[in-house]
Amino acid sequence: MKKILFIGSKEIGEKTLKLIANKLPESLCGIVTINDEIDMRSRKNNIIKIGQNLKIPVFIGDNHEIEKIINLKKPDLALVVGWYKIIPEHILKMVPMGFFGLHHSLLPKYRGGSPLVWAVINDEKVVGTTLFKLANGIDNGLIFDQKKIEINEKDYISDIIEKISALDLEIIEKFIFSIKNNLDLNLKLQKEEDATYCLQRKPEDGKINWNWPIKKCYNFIRAQSKPYPGAFTYFENSKIIIWKASMTNTIFYGKPGTIVNFNGKLGVITGDQKLMLLENIENLGNDKIKPFKNFY
Repeated sequence: MKKILFIGSKEIGEKTLKLIANKLPESLCGIVTINDEIDMRSRKNNIIKIGQNLKIPVFIGDNHEIEKIINLKKPDLALVVGWYKIIPEHILKMVPMGFFGLHHSLLPKYRGGSPLVWAVINDEKVVGTTLFKLANGIDNGLIFDQKKIEINEKDYISDIIEKISALDLEIIEKFIFSIKNNLDLNLKLQKEEDATYCLQRKPEDGKINWNWPIKKCYNFIRAQSKPYPGAFTYFENSKIIIWKASMTNTIFYGKPGTIVNFNGKLGVITGDQKLMLLENIENLGNDKIKPFKNFY
C-alpha cells in the first residue's frame, strides 16, 4: 500500500483530506497545514482534528515542516491542495512518485496566481481545474486529469469556486482510485505553445477604473467579490467596496464614475456611457454617497 502525505489548507483542503480519510485511510501517513487562523477561510482546527482522529502526525508550518515529515514518514507521494507556497525542487525530489496538486485553470492556460479571478476578469466562458504533477516551474508539470464547466455572466466568484470545488473532488477521487488499484496514471505533457501566465493578485489590485466599458467593470467586480477582499472605489475620503452590481443597457451621458440616482437605485456611469447599478456596497468611511458626485 502506497503512503500518501497530505499538504493543504482551506475548505477544499479539508474536503480532500476527508475524502482520503474515507477512501484510503490506511495510506495516509502524515498531514502538513498552515497557521492561517486570521483568514476567515481557515480550516486549520478541522484539519488537525482529522489527523488526531486517524492518529497520524500533523505538522503546522511551511516547507521546513514538509521536509521534516518526509524524512520521518517516507511517503510514496504527496497530494497538495490549498497550499500557496512554492515547494523547492530538492523537496519535490524527496518523494518517489512526486507531488500532485490542483490548479484552478485548464492548464497550460492561466499558470500562476489567482487563475479563476483572472479568468472572470477576462470574461472567459469556460473555466476548469487540473490535477497535475508538480515540477520545477510555474504549474508546468504532467497532467493527470482536467475537468471544465461553463459559466455565465451572473456567476460571481463564490458561485464559480463552489462549482469548481465539486470538480476538484471528482478528480481527486479518480486519482485515489488509481493509486489504490495501482493503475497507470497516464500523465500527459502540457502544450507549452498554449501557455499563458498570471500574477497573484493583491487587495490593492481591486481598484475599479470607471473609464472601462461596463462589461469590464462588472467582470472586475464579480471576480473579486466574497470570499475575496472586493473590488473598490473611493468617494471623497471613504473607501467603498462594491460586492454586487448589475449591468444595464441604459445610456447615461456623463463623466465616467459619476454617481446617479436612477429610479430609486444607486448607479454609476461607466466608460462606454452605460449605467451600472450598485446592488450591494460597503462604505468603509463616514462620507455619505451623494448623486452627481464622483467615484475615483
